[in-house]
Amino acid sequence: MKESLKTLGLLAGLHARLLWRAVRAVRDESRLMLGVIFFFVISYLGMGFVLFYGGLRYLHRNFPVIGAMMSERVLFLLFGFLMVMLVLSNAISGFSTLFRNRETEWLLSRPAAHRDVYRWKSLESMVLASWAFVFLLVPLMAAYGAVMKLGLAFYLWLIALLVPFVLVPSVLGMALLMVFVRLLRYRWVIPAILAGSAAFLAALWWVARPVDPDSLMTVQDTRIFGRLLQNTRFLMNPLWPSYWLSTSILAACDGLWGKAWFYFMVILANALMAALVSFRLLSRFFYSAWERVQCGRAGAAAVPRGELGAGTGFAVAAAESAGRLAGRFLPPHWRALLIKDIKVFLRDPVQWSQFLIFFGLLWVYILNLRQTTYDLATPFWRNIVVYLNLAASSMTLATLTTRFVFPQFSMEGKRLWLVGLSPAGLRGVVWEKFALCWTFSGLITLGLTLTSCLVIGMTALHIAGFCSAIVLMSAALSGLAVGIGVLYPNFKQDNPSAIVSGFGGTFCLVMSFLYIVLVLAFLLVPAQLPLMTGMTGHHAPEFFMKLRLGGQVLTVAASLVATALPLWLALRRVDSIEI
Repeated sequence: MKESLKTLGLLAGLHARLLWRAVRAVRDESRLMLGVIFFFVISYLGMGFVLFYGGLRYLHRNFPVIGAMMSERVLFLLFGFLMVMLVLSNAISGFSTLFRNRETEWLLSRPAAHRDVYRWKSLESMVLASWAFVFLLVPLMAAYGAVMKLGLAFYLWLIALLVPFVLVPSVLGMALLMVFVRLLRYRWVIPAILAGSAAFLAALWWVARPVDPDSLMTVQDTRIFGRLLQNTRFLMNPLWPSYWLSTSILAACDGLWGKAWFYFMVILANALMAALVSFRLLSRFFYSAWERVQCGRAGAAAVPRGELGAGTGFAVAAAESAGRLAGRFLPPHWRALLIKDIKVFLRDPVQWSQFLIFFGLLWVYILNLRQTTYDLATPFWRNIVVYLNLAASSMTLATLTTRFVFPQFSMEGKRLWLVGLSPAGLRGVVWEKFALCWTFSGLITLGLTLTSCLVIGMTALHIAGFCSAIVLMSAALSGLAVGIGVLYPNFKQDNPSAIVSGFGGTFCLVMSFLYIVLVLAFLLVPAQLPLMTGMTGHHAPEFFMKLRLGGQVLTVAASLVATALPLWLALRRVDSIEI
């Protein structure tokens, strides 16, 4: 045990020094990076606090009893879904950190024990997977404490609760990862995961479906609120770790410190048990699982039945089919690059698993849109909801391009010189990645937008306009992601999450969001002004018609600039790039 603690201490000290040197390097070399990150963090914290504070204050002022109950349910709902997302995030991040990381491979070749390597990398994965979720909670919990007029003790208590809480979903995610790695050698696993995911989404849609407003007309007023909150009752189960966290926080808010301490001790006991299971039990299976993954990466020829490559056959078949289809329209060297990128994506469980989770939740959102149309009788609010739906689709597209497209150029790593020797050259690589991104992201978001527009009940003319807008936005966001990815590459990292977490990924996300806000302003303001003044249809003056046309022209111009400028800078960059 002393040797394990000594090894962990050495690794922790080493990474602390590396982190401090990285911070100093950023401070000394890139003031722009510090400025962008500081602006992004302060803007999110400030805007998030204002929005959450306004909403919670409105509920508590106008609906004293119902507002307090809804605030409590929001906490249960928030921490319940936070726990589920932490489990999935730890499993996905753990796969990259434990099995697809050069540092892990190097450590396993050193005298350090395999269990110690697992313990350190599992802690590293927990930090990488959890810090963003905890950061997202800051404005909400700050607003909650301000509305409830709680002091510093509340925030200190919240920090003390979150530290052991994040350990429980982390260990659950690692256990899920170990089972996944051991089962992935069988060919039936991938279809079973896909079928299980579809069944889970169907069950989620059925259990958490919105209440039909027509059914509330026959219910007494005293029972309406209970009916509206019926979908959150499954989170009130005392066996959920999120229930312990929410109950302890609410008890501390009410001054019931005995109850708060009880649930804190429950969380702490389960966290310590989870740490024991992870460090003693799961660490035993790490090295064999790591060997299994490396054998799967070595190729099906070296390992019978493909080992980890259960999805390899499907990936190869899908990539070859796409390549044959594209071969009718593209030169052979472009077709080869296209097949390579599709194979790399489909062979990486970290990538496609996040992709499935991401769009699975989006489809649940779209299917539930049909329950909101009953409150859209007035054109003003109907227009607001329609453009909010466009904002949701475009924000989804920005997240997609930043997460999956931005790191693609950096993921080529030191193999980039080999790709650059192809007939396409590095310029062809940039154009191929942009075309691939625009095609697939455009088709996916176009399907989401079209489905959501049909669910809301928009006219054919409006559907055509919104679909055209999303196609332009997909081109612009793809150009931003590919261009900034070439301008700010990170060839030393092989983990896409770590590449996105750097300056380039942050800058790409900020620029994408700024572009979306700008385009929405160009489209929404001219469309909303006639409704605000009551001049619609044939009664609208010519000024409003010209204003709407001007907004559309500005949208096209902004999209062209956002597409062409990053790509032009990227093409200039690859001419002088050094690997």
